[in-house]
Amino acid sequence: MTRSYINEYLRYLANKGRTGTTCSRKLVSLRMFFSYLVKKGVIPHSPASTVKEPRKERRPKHVLRPDEFRRMVAAARGSPRDIAIILLMLHTGIRVSELIAIREPDLDLEHKTLTIHGIGSKERVFPLQKKALRALQAYLAVRPKTIDQHLFLNYHGEGLSTGRRKFVPSLCPSQGFAPCIRYGMHLRQPVLREERETISTGRLASDFLKSDIETAC
Repeated sequence: MTRSYINEYLRYLANKGRTGTTCSRKLVSLRMFFSYLVKKGVIPHSPASTVKEPRKERRPKHVLRPDEFRRMVAAARGSPRDIAIILLMLHTGIRVSELIAIREPDLDLEHKTLTIHGIGSKERVFPLQKKALRALQAYLAVRPKTIDQHLFLNYHGEGLSTGRRKFVPSLCPSQGFAPCIRYGMHLRQPVLREERETISTGRLASDFLKSDIETAC
């Protein structure tokens, strides 16, 4: 087995339509296998050690257009909880997993801040903007009284489900909005775009300015 054979195998995978990420994983497996053979003394060196890493593709970003945002807000008008969730995600950019983990003590109405507990016990404190703050106050006024300390509750008085497939349809029944809620939304660095989509993996970018949010809400 030589380096050229491995390169030929990767080209074969690419011609079969496999993504760069898939080809990269195959190469990692080959490297581990040959490293094992070297360790056992079966071969003197690994032919995969100098093989160039396949280029990974970038996934297209899910972009929320101004008209889609306005429709989403309109669809949630009848639910103080849903409108608070949407505005909170837009103003902070938090993930769904972070949002459903928020507890009442994390919300400081006096200082207008929200503490988010992220991956690896990391804490982030967000200042709350007017619209999000008012939406949260409106939700708290009708929030069910329960021993569950999760900020956002389902209709059984319990914390929202961690399953995204359950969370998305319940929050926004229109399937066109599902990717928006699933991946999270943020407006920290809003950029004006036309119909062009850009690149991202985990977050949703907005293509309109904060003033448009104020108008829509």
